[in-house]
Amino acid sequence: MLIRLPIMGFDIDDVVFNSFDPIKAMFKSRYNLDMGDPPTFTLRDYCKSLTEEQYRNTIDDALAKSDIIDPIAGAIDFIEYYHSVTGYNIIFVTSRNEKMVSPTYDLLDRYFSGIPYKVFFPHNEGKRKIDIINGCGIDMFVEDRLKYCLDIATNDKLVLLHDKPWNRRFFNEKNIYKIVRFNKWKTVRIIYETFSHLF
Repeated sequence: MLIRLPIMGFDIDDVVFNSFDPIKAMFKSRYNLDMGDPPTFTLRDYCKSLTEEQYRNTIDDALAKSDIIDPIAGAIDFIEYYHSVTGYNIIFVTSRNEKMVSPTYDLLDRYFSGIPYKVFFPHNEGKRKIDIINGCGIDMFVEDRLKYCLDIATNDKLVLLHDKPWNRRFFNEKNIYKIVRFNKWKTVRIIYETFSHLF
């Protein structure tokens, strides 16, 4: 009897790659703004002196510099392991905007040139992340933004929440048992191997 291994999907920023530090550094160098470790996902409250255009352009310009964005420790190793045991294409689902399409491929090609992958930009198509996740048949998704985690978990998926200051607030929503918080990518491998038999 063949066993179907669960299909995983991955967010990109601050899940597979450390995007937040380059963004903070860009705000510091341009406007001398110190972000610290914000307790919420949005940085807008820390940039009230900036116009919306300045704020958005700073984030876009930081993310466009793929050469200064480094992988989070253990992320590449796990994804290579996952591909080796499943043979699946790697599926990335990101909230990056249309300006970020080319830099995103540049970033992923640096580290995954030998592994087949697909990357989806749902917001550029008027879709939600969960629309892509459901369409791709993803069973387990790795994410850092709490609101997406809750949406995905409500759709009967197991969500692995990468622990960050902006997702540590207390929450008491339904289906929270389908969200597993982790700090290190070696834990993701343990979770994947532990839960694989349930799918």
